[in-house]
Amino acid sequence: ADAAPQWPWPIRIRSLGQFVVERDGEPEKPARKESRKPLDLLKLLLAFGGKSVTVAHLCGELWPEAEGDAARNSFDNALHRLRKLLGGDRHVQLQSGALMLDVATCWTDVAALSTCVTQLDASLTEPASDAGLAAVLTLTDRALTLYQGDFLAGEEGLPDVQQARERIRARWTRQLGEAGAHLQACGQPAQAAQIYQRVLEQQPLAEDIYRRLIQCLISMGQPAEAYEAYRRCRQQLSVTLGLRPAPETDALVAGLRNL
Repeated sequence: ADAAPQWPWPIRIRSLGQFVVERDGEPEKPARKESRKPLDLLKLLLAFGGKSVTVAHLCGELWPEAEGDAARNSFDNALHRLRKLLGGDRHVQLQSGALMLDVATCWTDVAALSTCVTQLDASLTEPASDAGLAAVLTLTDRALTLYQGDFLAGEEGLPDVQQARERIRARWTRQLGEAGAHLQACGQPAQAAQIYQRVLEQQPLAEDIYRRLIQCLISMGQPAEAYEAYRRCRQQLSVTLGLRPAPETDALVAGLRNL
């Protein structure tokens, strides 16, 4: 499925694996001397899905040391510059002491992914049918296409962003794992294995997905491939975290080869 946003969104913001703000189809580049604060303000809005965030919370996150009206003055200045960057006040709305992105003019990959994952979750509860299976495959492909990497990867200065990153990653990984299990149950193990492989390209430490992949490959009569998946899991965990696979992971391949 095509994951690219379509008109009428004049603003497109990508934050999964990259941070790009497009205005009328062209990447928008802040001036060299531009403060980080307008973009930090935008990143915080993205961390909350573009939905309403109180000005008090935003001020507390971005100007924690400011006293009196200083934080609000800094907020007003950052908001003005962010609106200028986006090309208009309408794209970032301030209502009743809270800030939000205008969903009618701003497309974001995080919001699109959230909608897609919600639809995928609902599709997994539908009675088995060819149409239902096609819907699962379409939504799964879209979720895989949208997730180009972790949310605002490399941004470590904003706790809300870090929390959102973990939440988005966990939800995406879990839901695609469930989609793979659904496809296995529907007699589509090859499709499930492909999904697991694509998830692991983005999340090479997702041991639960390795287990699902190993089980899937064993069920397909591919023990060598299953053991290779286990070996990759063991290597990733060892090199990155200094850990061994969990006993339940070891148990899956205990009968395939002497470990």
